[in-house]
Amino acid sequence: MHAAWRRRFSCFPQLLFFRDGQFERRLQGFESAGKVRESVLDFLGVDEGQPSAAELAFQAACDRAEAAIEEAMEPAGRALEPYLDAIDRATQEAQAKLAARDWSGLIPEQIRGEMQAEYKQAYAPFAEKIDANSKAQALGMARYGEIMQAAVEDFTRANKR
Repeated sequence: MHAAWRRRFSCFPQLLFFRDGQFERRLQGFESAGKVRESVLDFLGVDEGQPSAAELAFQAACDRAEAAIEEAMEPAGRALEPYLDAIDRATQEAQAKLAARDWSGLIPEQIRGEMQAEYKQAYAPFAEKIDANSKAQALGMARYGEIMQAAVEDFTRANKR
């Protein structure tokens, strides 16, 4: 199994840095192209200065990756938007019910199960829209990951020492 698949992922996206097949560090979450650039340059030990052709290509890939997420999310987000106020009200009502509940005598698994059931009931009228949004997000994140992985590999190859 590749070492990357043995890493724990607590959030997406993640940029994992390996040297000679050994994990060294990670960059987690959405970061600006500048932050990603800084992290990659630091990892590679490349001095900053005028962006190289490889860096410009990397910046373009970052822009494409961000656009891919927006493109994937836009239709589902637009379809969900009219329901956001109602979802917010349903969330607040569920939270109020849960806050008023007497949880004494229940074990954590029971509490978790009852909380999940309350939120599921609150979101039921919007489930189709929320599910479509989640699927669009997963698609966008997958495309983002593909673009960024290829960009990092191209950048690394271009800056091999």
